[in-house]
Amino acid sequence: MLRLAVAVALGAIALLGAPGAARAHQSSATFARLEATDDPARLRYEIKIAARDLYEALALESDREATAGEIRAGGARLHAYLAERIAFEADGRPCRTEPAAAEPIDEGQRMARLELAVVCPAPIREVALEYDLFFDLDPRHIGFVEVAGTTAQLTAPDDTRLVWQVGGEPPGGLGGFLISGVEHILYGLDHILFLISLLLMAVVMRRDAGEAAPRPLRQAIGYTAAIVTSFTVAHSVTLIGAALGWFELPGRLVESVIAASIALVAVDNAVRLDPPHRALVTFGFGLIHGLGFASMLRPLLPPEDVVLPLLAFNVGVELGQLALVALALPLLAALVRVAGAGAYRRLVLPGGAIALGGLGVVWLIERAFEVTILGL
Repeated sequence: MLRLAVAVALGAIALLGAPGAARAHQSSATFARLEATDDPARLRYEIKIAARDLYEALALESDREATAGEIRAGGARLHAYLAERIAFEADGRPCRTEPAAAEPIDEGQRMARLELAVVCPAPIREVALEYDLFFDLDPRHIGFVEVAGTTAQLTAPDDTRLVWQVGGEPPGGLGGFLISGVEHILYGLDHILFLISLLLMAVVMRRDAGEAAPRPLRQAIGYTAAIVTSFTVAHSVTLIGAALGWFELPGRLVESVIAASIALVAVDNAVRLDPPHRALVTFGFGLIHGLGFASMLRPLLPPEDVVLPLLAFNVGVELGQLALVALALPLLAALVRVAGAGAYRRLVLPGGAIALGGLGVVWLIERAFEVTILGL
């Protein structure tokens, strides 16, 4: 009984101990741009908000994605919602905002693009943006703001204010893209669960007689390295290509296939011990996961000089991925040795198929048919 209790505890830590309460893909985010105009007392502020985050702003009947028609019809409501949560001041004096545009757009996912004219009492030397959008609904929400070609991040509770000396050095920089990449993998529950599904088989192997046995440490590290390398190469190819606009797939299709990848790998673990060609399977699904990463990155990239921000984001993704592997692999290896390889095969792998596979199927249904079941 003690061995079983320890096994269950280690398994729970491995699967849920990191950022387990995150959303299925990524904590909510907005993508904004603040720029000067020909009028020294006016600025232009544009913000893009995912349609799935507009249910409160548009007073929808449920937490669901807003339609293009609802976004068009709700322009005045959306601008009022922004005005209550975003404020500007210039040289210590408050500025007013005037609605300029509100429309649905498609950037791999449906979004609302809102534009505001920021009108200040006098020519602007220093502008401050105070941002309080969506933090009450999602404490991990990130507001990305591009200023003069670099991107800053606004997060609660300490970094909700952006200050810019107009015409001077912009806030933010490549560090913001690096952090965004780390957060995207660590707060992206679907990417985490896909990697966990793959790692479940890294610590156990099939003997010639068909019995399960612990995989030796050196082999487990080699197996994991092959999986991680395959995933990294694949998602880097599509992340870079999609972020640069070379190709694109519908966001609904991409998110659905990502959900299916979790279910298929988890079920395969239970059906076949030590399935062959895992690195090849990982590469194929990694191409789709890269398109998911790109949907987050594309709105952040500046119009020019995109290479360094793109590389910084990708490095951040890899750092987050390595942190996950460094946490999960030792725990899963300990789980095999405490519970025994036979029990791991009989209980953990089928349990993973039920838990991970079931969640993947639910996400697949939610994303393919645009319905809400779990709301994760």
